[in-house]
Amino acid sequence: MDKRWPDWPPKPNISYTGRKKFSECMRSWFFQYYNSMIPDEDLKARIFQQSKLMPTEALAGKVVDDTITFALFHLKHKGMLPERLDEIAMKILTEYGKFTLRWKRAIMDGRRIYDNNLQPVDRLFFDEPYTPEEKSVLKDKIRLCMANFVNSDVLEEIRSYPVESWKIPPQKECKPLPDALMREIDPLFETPSDFPAIPWFQMQDIPIYASYDFMVVNPDFAMIIDWKTGDKNRGWTFAVEQLHYYAAYVLEEYHVPPENISLQAVWLSQNAEKQIIFLNSDQLSQMKLRWEQDYKRFMQLLSDLRYGGDWRKQFPITETPYVCMRCPFRACEGYGRKSDVNLDGSLSNANEESLE
Repeated sequence: MDKRWPDWPPKPNISYTGRKKFSECMRSWFFQYYNSMIPDEDLKARIFQQSKLMPTEALAGKVVDDTITFALFHLKHKGMLPERLDEIAMKILTEYGKFTLRWKRAIMDGRRIYDNNLQPVDRLFFDEPYTPEEKSVLKDKIRLCMANFVNSDVLEEIRSYPVESWKIPPQKECKPLPDALMREIDPLFETPSDFPAIPWFQMQDIPIYASYDFMVVNPDFAMIIDWKTGDKNRGWTFAVEQLHYYAAYVLEEYHVPPENISLQAVWLSQNAEKQIIFLNSDQLSQMKLRWEQDYKRFMQLLSDLRYGGDWRKQFPITETPYVCMRCPFRACEGYGRKSDVNLDGSLSNANEESLE
C-alpha cells in the first residue's frame, strides 16, 4: 500500500488532533479537513487559507519539538548534540515569523509556498504582533524547556539504545529543519521533491494517524516519548490518550508485545519530569471502539453533505465561546462573537522582526 505524502492516509481518517477538534467544535473540524466542500467560493478560499494557520498557543511547543527533533537527528547521525541548542531554537522561532510573512505575500500574489517544517502563525497572519513582554515570556519558556531537555535523564536513556533503533518522525528524518536553516548548514541543500507520509496505520479499513515525537523500537521492545511543554496537571489525561494512539501504531506496524511497550510523557517545563504510562489494554479497546463509532459518523455526515445537506446545520458551531476565541477560522461567524479583531488579515503591519 502506498503511504507517501500527500495522498495518504485517505480521508476521512482518525487522529488524536482531529477527534479532539471534532469534540470541541464540529464546524472547526469541517473547516480544517473538508473545506473543499464549501459551496461559496470566496468563503472556501478564506477558510482554506486559515486552515493552514498554527494557533498561537501551539507555537512554543512546536519550536521546542522542532529543536529536540533536530538535536536527536544530529545525535543519531553525528554522534553528538549540536552546540547551543537554545540559539537554534531562537532561529527556528524567528523562521516561523519570517515564513508567515512570505506565506502572506505569496497569497497576495496568487501563489502558494510550502515548507514541511513550518506553518504560518495565526496572530501574525492577522496583524496582531507579539508585545515585547509576550515575546520575552515565549522565549524564556522555550529556553527553559531546552535546558531541561539537555539535562534530563530521558536523554541519557535514549543514548543507551543503539541509534539503529531510534525512530525520528519520517518527515523530519528527511529534512529536520526549515529550508533556510538547512542551507545555513549545507549551502548546497535542495528541498526534497517528495516526503514520507505522516505515520499512520489501518484498523479494519479505518486510516489512523499516529504522528509521534520520538520512539525507540526493536523487535521485542518499544519506548514511545511525547515531549510536553504545558502543565502536567492539566495535560495528563490528554497525554495518556495520545500515547495510546502511538502504542496502537507500534502494535500494528512493529508487532511489539504490548507488555514491552513503554509510554513516556516528558514535561519539559517542569524539570523534564518523566511520567511512565502503562499500556492499558482495556483503554486501548475502548479507544478502538470510539474510533469505529466516530469514523462511521464522519462518513455519514460527509455522505449526507454530498447528497444535498446543509453544512451549516450538519456542522454546528460550538457553544463554548472560549473555543471560538482561540480558533484560527475568523471567517467563521462564530468568531464574530468577538468584534474587536481583524477577521481577514493583511500585509499592512507584518514584518520579519515579528518573533525576533
